[in-house]
Amino acid sequence: KPSKSGERSSAKIRVTGAFFSIRGDAVTRAFERAVDRARKTYEQECRDAGRTPDAKYLIDLRFHDLRHEATSRLASIFPMHELAKITGHRDPRMLMRYYHPSAEDLAKRLR
Repeated sequence: KPSKSGERSSAKIRVTGAFFSIRGDAVTRAFERAVDRARKTYEQECRDAGRTPDAKYLIDLRFHDLRHEATSRLASIFPMHELAKITGHRDPRMLMRYYHPSAEDLAKRLR
């Protein structure tokens, strides 16, 4: 902020404590709300079309499931060592929990 003489102060502002008022689980909570809205939309569309909604559709879907799905899909594109760099896994044993290449993809790589 300029002073009365028009000069800007070079004083630094020190911020302590929370800078943003956001909870650690904010992304998870937002995802859960989005899934809930999607489920309600799906149920309404089924009712409008005269169909019975699938009782399991979007039930127990967690944010972490997206990581698992994405990693599984990327496994068909990237070798495991590159996939580990993309996902941030340092331990290949941990990556193997998410790495589910299809038999067809493995056969293609052997050709």
